[in-house]
Parts: sequence; structure tokens; C-alpha cells
Amino acid sequence: MRRSRPVCQNEWQWGGGFYAVTTGAGGPCEQQIVTPSSEVNGLYSQVLQSPYTQLQNANDIGQMVGALFAGIGTQVLSGTGGGISGINQSVGNEPSYLSQAVSQETQNLDSTIQNTALVNLDSALQVEQSYYNIMASIAGTLESTITQLRSSENQCWQQVVSAVCAGPVAANGTCTEVVQCTTSTDGNGNTTNNCPVGATLQVATSTEFSQPVINSQISALASTTANNLQVSQQALDLINQLIQNVSGTSADSQALAIEQLNTLITNNELHTPADLTTRKRNSNRCRMR
Repeated sequence: MRRSRPVCQNEWQWGGGFYAVTTGAGGPCEQQIVTPSSEVNGLYSQVLQSPYTQLQNANDIGQMVGALFAGIGTQVLSGTGGGISGINQSVGNEPSYLSQAVSQETQNLDSTIQNTALVNLDSALQVEQSYYNIMASIAGTLESTITQLRSSENQCWQQVVSAVCAGPVAANGTCTEVVQCTTSTDGNGNTTNNCPVGATLQVATSTEFSQPVINSQISALASTTANNLQVSQQALDLINQLIQNVSGTSADSQALAIEQLNTLITNNELHTPADLTTRKRNSNRCRMR
């Protein structure tokens, strides 16, 4: 719009001493306004206050918004940029500044979300790996206990076999019974040793004493531990796959991985530090037994 001298004076008052951004030929009051002086005043005030505002909003989103408006402010205050109307106009073969700014900030936001997801996944991976290690330790302790119980009973049976067998056990699992020899003397003073032939014994050890202990005190815990190990291994595989997807170049894979991560967190399907504390306590109890 064209302006008269009184309009220019009013405009200076409205803008607090700032000129409007104009375009076209002629004097300042004959050119066409593209950005009113009031907007110029507001943008300059915002630029002057931006350092303080950035300190108040020292986070990723605040920094992105600050960069967006700083760039838009530069375009609005630039006469060659077409003022306010220019931020939404294409320049040559390039999209408008507003489109470029929105695209850039969208990429920044996606990068922030991706980085946050990776931090959460890395934390989940460490917790899950620790949980898996504890479960593996418990499983090892239980397996060792079962082996020790059976070994102790086997040693007991071996002592019994040594006491009743005159020699080593044959390949077919038999041995000759230990017999008691006797000595007799006839009327002429002749001594005779009487050693009867020992019977053949079938050697058969068992776990009839250790197995009931295993069944009553260990089997249930061993089964639960084995299941926890399997679940934890599946969680580790899933977390590693999500990390690969989030770190990948496919936007669809990244979005799906982040959605899956949020679902796992919402449904409490990932182990937590509290789970580690509980499992460590159980692990210590297993060692005490």
C-alpha cells in the first residue's frame, strides 16, 4: 500500500521509532510495506532478548524453536527477502524459507527422538544383560548343586560296593561277594583254611535319596530360572534388533522401532533395576544353600 506523510509519522509512532520493511521505488513513504514497523520493533526486541530467553529454555526443543524464529526474523527484517510475505514464497528453484525451516526442524526433531530412543535402548540393554547374567549364575549354581547331590550319593554307593565286593565291578555290572574264610584244625594238628566261593552280586546304584531332595527343593526353581533365561535372551535379541532399526537409515524402520520400544515400556515388558535387586537377592540365597 502507498502511504502519505502523516501515515509515515503514525507508523513511526506505532513502530517505536523503527521503519517498516518496504519494497518498490520512491521515497520511504512512497514504497510498499512488506513488514509493518510494529512487527519490525517486535522482532528486534525478540532478537535482543534471545540470549536470555535461550538460557531460560536450555533444552533441545527450545534451541530448535529459537533457531527457527531467528531465521524467520532475519527474512522478515530483510527488504530483499520480501518481508513477511516473502517467507512463504519460493526463491528460484528453492522452496520457501518457511518450508525449508519446517523441514530442517522436523529433521532435528526426528534426530532428537532417535537419540533419546537410543539412550533408552542402551540403558535397557545394560539392565537386561545384567539380568541375564544373574539368571545364568543362578542356573549354574542350581546345576552345580544337583550334580553335587548326585555325586555325594554315588560316592556313598561306591563305599557300599567296596565293602561287599571282593574285587572290582565287571563290565556287566557284577562282582563277587566278599566271603569270610574260616580255619579248622584236625586231631593230628593239621590246619585247614575254609573259604567258600562268594556269590555273584549285581551292582546297581540309584538316586533314590538325592532325587527327592532335588524334586522338593531345586526342580521348581530350576524350571523358573530356565524360563527366565529364555525370556531374557529373547528380550536381548529384540533390544539389539531395535537398536539396529533405530540406527538405520529407513525412516519407517526407525518409526516402527520407536513405537515398539514405547509399547514395551508402557506394558512393563522390559526388566528394571528393581528386578536386578530381586534376582541378586535370590542368587545369594542359592549360594547359601
